[in-house]
Amino acid sequence: MKRKPPVVKSLLKNTEASLFAAIEIHNKPIFAYRYEVCTILIINAWELSFKAYIYKYLPKVKLFLKDGTSKPFLECLECVASNLKKDLFLASESIKSLYEFRNDIIHFYGEKMDSIIFSLLQKNILILSGFLKKHFLIDLANKTDLILLPMGFKKIISPLDFLSNDSYVKGSSSEVKAFLNRLVERVNKLEKKGIKDSILVTYSMAVENISRINNADIIAAIDNQSNRKNKIQINKFQISTDPMAQKIKIDDEDEIFRKIFTESRSAVNQYMKSNFICIINKQYNYIKKNFENDPNLFKIRFTYPNQLEKGGTGFFSKQVYREFEKNYKKKII
Repeated sequence: MKRKPPVVKSLLKNTEASLFAAIEIHNKPIFAYRYEVCTILIINAWELSFKAYIYKYLPKVKLFLKDGTSKPFLECLECVASNLKKDLFLASESIKSLYEFRNDIIHFYGEKMDSIIFSLLQKNILILSGFLKKHFLIDLANKTDLILLPMGFKKIISPLDFLSNDSYVKGSSSEVKAFLNRLVERVNKLEKKGIKDSILVTYSMAVENISRINNADIIAAIDNQSNRKNKIQINKFQISTDPMAQKIKIDDEDEIFRKIFTESRSAVNQYMKSNFICIINKQYNYIKKNFENDPNLFKIRFTYPNQLEKGGTGFFSKQVYREFEKNYKKKII
């Protein structure tokens, strides 16, 4: 009697096959139903990898049912997620978004979804690759040479492609808007758990009016007035002495305090008392003092720049309020 191949080995072999098939199909120059097929293949690859994980690491979990079927995909996902906990939070949210797209594909026909699904697929491929390397010592990067792909007749999508006067969801169906809003909700959910990475690759999006934007790679404020040039307002920054760091032009010293370090100590105190459950006490002053030691949060405007010993006035950047949120709860208004 021919011996059956090891279950885990067979599952992982098929995981790789499904994953590489998705990549190969996506990179074909002409392929109808591209994202629909790739999504199905990536979900299948995840399902196989989860079953391999359960079979190897969770032997008490019944993977194969009495009727001959195996545990459904979402149950496999929840099973692995409950075991790995925070290590799979990001992956779980990204996978669920892709799974929802697969189940509701019919609602997205004719919609401008390619760039979003591409980003979800690419993120899932990266996460799955890391999952296989960590838990099964399979390094897919050493098996292929895909770094130069894809190549085609359109430039690769970048965040700047979304800086336009029109909302990306303008004119979209209610199903597409609901899908995008669920993406944003998942980003916010991860942020509350302290996970700053995005469920999308390359960039993350804020749909319409979203106040929590820590997960975004580029935060831009666009002036759409026709008689003025569009400007990008930098809301997140980090001061660096690295000569290779991205340079931002500041016309003069005063501009730093007009645009970045705008919050006086008294203004910060008043804001905290008005918006947070906060008492100006020894603990509060200790926290604030630590922020004053952070060059990205605090800068002194010297009265005489050439005579620093004469002192000056300190100002915070608006980023300080996000840092205070980690220590105080907002008031319910």
